[in-house]
Amino acid sequence: MLKKYICVLCNHEITEENNTKEHIIPNSLGGKRVLKNFICIDCNSKTGETWDAEIARKFAPFCTMFGIKKDRGNVAPLRVSTISGKEYKQYADGTFVPLNPKVNVEKGEKNSKNIKIQARSIDEANSILNGLQKKHKFGDEDLKNLKDQIKISTSYLDEPIEHEFSFDSEKSGKSIIKSLLALAMNGGINPFACDLALNYLIKDEEPNYGFYYFDIDLIKNRKVGIPIHCLHVKAIKETKQVLGYAEYFGLLRIVSCLTQNYTGDDQEITYAINPMTGYEIDLDIELNFSNEEIQRIYDYEFYNVEDFQLTCDNIMKTAIEFSENRELERALKNAVIEAQKFNDLGNTKEENARIISMKIVEFMKPYLNHRLRKAP
Repeated sequence: MLKKYICVLCNHEITEENNTKEHIIPNSLGGKRVLKNFICIDCNSKTGETWDAEIARKFAPFCTMFGIKKDRGNVAPLRVSTISGKEYKQYADGTFVPLNPKVNVEKGEKNSKNIKIQARSIDEANSILNGLQKKHKFGDEDLKNLKDQIKISTSYLDEPIEHEFSFDSEKSGKSIIKSLLALAMNGGINPFACDLALNYLIKDEEPNYGFYYFDIDLIKNRKVGIPIHCLHVKAIKETKQVLGYAEYFGLLRIVSCLTQNYTGDDQEITYAINPMTGYEIDLDIELNFSNEEIQRIYDYEFYNVEDFQLTCDNIMKTAIEFSENRELERALKNAVIEAQKFNDLGNTKEENARIISMKIVEFMKPYLNHRLRKAP
């Protein structure tokens, strides 16, 4: 007889038709491990579009900054603005593209017109020029001359991008507790026995988690500054607790108690990845709190602002270093590709090598000037 599975969230029977693969860590954050027979397809869709979508939105800047590796699809471009209000799309490869094109037409001498266009692609620039021809009625030869002047150029932002990070219990918190519950089931713990988690997820009772930023790090073999994702569940027979620890990008750190009425055997389950590579990592996690300490965590008594700020600083240092290395690789790769176009079969190998080397330096100038401006 086949085992009967019930959706953890709606209590409907899970069948072949409504079964689904639930990413234990959301795919949008780089999670790869999936779990079947946990929730039905309707609940997967609803929570994915609400709880998981919200936490993905909160961490979108970090997904882009670190170029995370996803199980499905690519990291979507992020709409960002500088501190002065200039808007761009930021892509996972570290590049920025203006959010909107800019067109400026000024009168020149003898009824001529000076046209300046900032477009996001050559096709877009061509399309804009076609529209300007109709509006200003200049000839086909003038249009061709203008199109011949189109070129791709590289420049660098001269002011910081502004990001805001916040966290809400209504959606993001529920996404995390759902993930801990999925990991518990993945490790053999009955999710229906985790009453505190289910009361929060289904009945909208008080959140069963608190933020943890304290001088005692729960991860004993942490490499400082590495933006890890970590879920850890520990079931303790003696105390009847099932405790959970969740961490995203090494920044958000949460302790939870899924139940205080556990009757099974001791066990620990961990799922941790480096979202920059997508690979799982081994962590040594020490999770032991009394029910009284859990309540103190919920009451922010294990939240130290200085520890949180230090964590942010370390993560951002890694993000900046990663961004700089990625941009160097991108700029050099593009410079080599463009320089190779000047390879002439009529020249000697030595002459081509000299020309290509000079062109590489020429194409690298925007990057080199950018680095010189940033140098102390």
